[in-house]
Amino acid sequence: MKKTANKKTINLIAKTISVVVFFGVVWWLTLPLITGGVFKMIVAKSGLLGPLFLIAYVVLSHIVAPLGGSPAIVVGAAVFGVWKTVFFIYIAGIISASINFSISRGYGRGLVEKLAGKRTMRDIDFFTEKAGMNLLIISRVISFAVFEIISYAFGLTKISFKKYLTVTIIFSAIPSVLFAFIFQKINFESFTESAAVIGIMILTGIVFGVFLQKHIKKSA
Repeated sequence: MKKTANKKTINLIAKTISVVVFFGVVWWLTLPLITGGVFKMIVAKSGLLGPLFLIAYVVLSHIVAPLGGSPAIVVGAAVFGVWKTVFFIYIAGIISASINFSISRGYGRGLVEKLAGKRTMRDIDFFTEKAGMNLLIISRVISFAVFEIISYAFGLTKISFKKYLTVTIIFSAIPSVLFAFIFQKINFESFTESAAVIGIMILTGIVFGVFLQKHIKKSA
């Protein structure tokens, strides 16, 4: 049992390092374009299209599991500033949470599995079995790493959409404000600082996800 647990831990660390390195390389290659005067001028002239594109990408990343929304946060912060970006991401989260819930409620496991994948579906089933108001509140406060999983999971339960959406709107605002407060002085035009933020987000998400699952198992 210990060997299996150690292997899982090693694999998790290896995957985390790989993801951080991958995003670091991508960010290093794209940073000059993102922070360049031409790009900023295009965004400035695009009006609402810039924020709308950012929101649309994050919504899509929450609906289709293989896409990652974290880079959009860093890109948005470099262009729009931290507080505006956090607001855009928060709005995107509310939209995606509503869509994911509606997909699960209206179409069931079949479509969810196609969008989220079989591996993610196992996590969705796990959270569905333990679903309750406390789980929804805790997950919205601390576990952005499983944000879309929770959204799909609760769509498969009997909770009303009104209660679900109310909890999501209120409690998902807490980590958004904390993120903006903590990282408001970060220079997102710096490769080192922005890459560090991505790394922290990934590591924090993994820690929160593991904590949430262990908390559920203990309280079961």
